[in-house]
This record gives sequence, C-alpha cells and structure tokens, in this order.
Amino acid sequence: LRPSCYSASFLIFTLLSVGFLHAVVLLSGFFRSPPMQEWKQTPGCCKRADGLWFPQIRRFVDPLTCCERYYTPRGRFVHTHPRGPCSDWATDFGTPWWKDSRYQVGLLSDKVRWIRIVNTLTSQEQLLEVCSEETLEEILHRYRRYNSHAHSYTWKHLGEVLDMTKTLSQNGVVDEDPELDRLRLDRDIFTPSILLYFNDDLTEG
Repeated sequence: LRPSCYSASFLIFTLLSVGFLHAVVLLSGFFRSPPMQEWKQTPGCCKRADGLWFPQIRRFVDPLTCCERYYTPRGRFVHTHPRGPCSDWATDFGTPWWKDSRYQVGLLSDKVRWIRIVNTLTSQEQLLEVCSEETLEEILHRYRRYNSHAHSYTWKHLGEVLDMTKTLSQNGVVDEDPELDRLRLDRDIFTPSILLYFNDDLTEG
C-alpha cells in the first residue's frame, strides 16, 4: 500500500518532527508527555533537529566499558542509555520512540526534485521542491499556498494534460537530475516547467 504521505527533508526540520530510519516521526504528542522532561534534563540532547538524523541506529563496543551501546556522536537523545551505570536514568519507558508506530506519520522521500509551476494567466512562476512519490494532486495541495484557486487550472507539460492522480514520472515528466549531474550542467537552467491554464470556473479558494 502507498503510504499516506511522503516528506522531503526540508519539510521536517522542526523541533517536533524528525526524520528517522526513512520515516517521518511526529513527536508533538510525545513532547507533551513526561519523557519530555527527561529530554530537557539530558545534557547534549537538545540540539538541532538534524542531530536526530541517522541512516540507521548503529551500535558499537565501548572501549572503556567493553559493553555494546548506541553510537551517538552528536550526543545522546531520548531513550538511548548513558555510557555507564546511572541511578537517575529510568529503564521502564517501554518501546523506544523510534520503534513506536504511534508517532510515525509518513515516509521520507527516496528522491526530491525541483519543478517550476508557471501560471500562464498571470505569468507568475513558483519553484517547488517535491517528492518523487507525490502525485500531482498532492503537489497541487501544497501549491495552493501560492494560488488558492489552483483547482481552477488545467496542468500541462509539453502540451500534454497531466493526470493529477499520477506522479511526475508517471506523467512523463522525466527526472533528468542524474544525467545533468553526469554532464555537469546546472540543474536550475533545466528545471522542468508545469504550465497552468485557467479554466474560468470560479471555484472557491
């Protein structure tokens, strides 16, 4: 089944939402619970959100204690144990937050790309970074912050009407980033354009 939502890394760099193990984890509810006090009182763990980004939770054998523990080069975070025995660290928290499905709200995108959305009625352009897994309808939903009447337009690329239920690739909007990188060409110059044509149906914003 297709996940309910995908997120690019730039969309989730907030204190209450982090990317972890290719999942988007919403921690706002977690932060209102008692463990938040543990977070605030643990030295070194209230850092930038990107301090919580790891391709996987690695473990290593501590050369001083000869015990296996989590490898956290940027400092400990919630539910990772301290280096040695500690009387003020509780071990009865249950499931670690990164394994608790209650906080998972989506998946990180495997590939993000830039597109240029051009309103042919007003000649306005908007650059958007989108997820490769997003459908045009989902992209439209985010574009509505710039044009509340986006549903009143027909979306086209190279003269072809786009199917809003499909992704960019499925609509023939090829991701040329790998080829541009190979040729050392500027991606900004070759950003694919989506043209919006007004339907004159006066929908509500």
